[in-house]
Amino acid sequence: MNSKSEDIKWSYKINDTDIDIFIPDKYAIFLKTGIIGSSDRKRIQKELENSQNFNVFYFLDIAKNLDVVKDIISQQDNRIKFIDIGKFLNEIYDLAERVGVQMELSKSSLKSLTGFYS
Repeated sequence: MNSKSEDIKWSYKINDTDIDIFIPDKYAIFLKTGIIGSSDRKRIQKELENSQNFNVFYFLDIAKNLDVVKDIISQQDNRIKFIDIGKFLNEIYDLAERVGVQMELSKSSLKSLTGFYS
């Protein structure tokens, strides 16, 4: 993802679809919290339709949504990548510690505050 920071769009909207992080002409990144229900599945289908020209990343709790992940993988091509949000936040936290950033929150507090506690 070699994009300049000015190319990154936060909370971007395409055809009534909110993309959490959008890198024009390349990537659509969606962040999902909690367990994905039937209305969320419909929203995801719409997101996938409206972002069909981009590589798509979903950050979510894979363990809590394994059936949804398997279902989407079976219906879609390989342009969609799933990233476990808990592991991602752990990596960010560990990276901050390695480069000397003092974190005032524990890993579990960070996940809880961001709505991704698992």
